[in-house]
Amino acid sequence: MKFGRVEGFIQQGGEDGLRLVVTLETGSSITTIRDEVIEPLSEVDDADLYWLADQYTQETIGHHLASEGWEPIGAGEPPERAENAPVRSPTYVVRNLSQG
Repeated sequence: MKFGRVEGFIQQGGEDGLRLVVTLETGSSITTIRDEVIEPLSEVDDADLYWLADQYTQETIGHHLASEGWEPIGAGEPPERAENAPVRSPTYVVRNLSQG
């Protein structure tokens, strides 16, 4: 069994939309699962960015990581919002029963 932590980050990408990065940290490494520009369907404010970061992180766990055997087993508290800090999702704890 292997355990990891998943977090998503969103930063304003100017005219190109928003940059989404979702990472999986296991004890020995950090892997980028998603790194892409997303275009929201409407204007977003700061509160929306935190919601989007969380939704895209959950989608990544449920789709991208689940196909590799990962499943969520817990979630941390929503992060504190700080000026000039990246927008990020709560940290999700995941496990993979098929990896040792």
